[in-house]
Amino acid sequence: MSSRSRRFTAVTALGVVAGLGLALAPAPTTSVPAVETFAPQLVTVDTPTRAAKDRLTSLGLDLTEHAG
Repeated sequence: MSSRSRRFTAVTALGVVAGLGLALAPAPTTSVPAVETFAPQLVTVDTPTRAAKDRLTSLGLDLTEHAG
């Protein structure tokens, strides 16, 4: 048997074994918890001083001025 034929036989056998392993593997019985959906929240913040407003602004939050 040539080396090419042996290699083909080995690769074929490996494919069959891998396929059977996947087909016969038990399915997981536990479910994965659902990913929480991002839900943005709109809040109103009143700052007593200009310094407090500057500090709030420096936090890097997404600011929506006069949102309604």
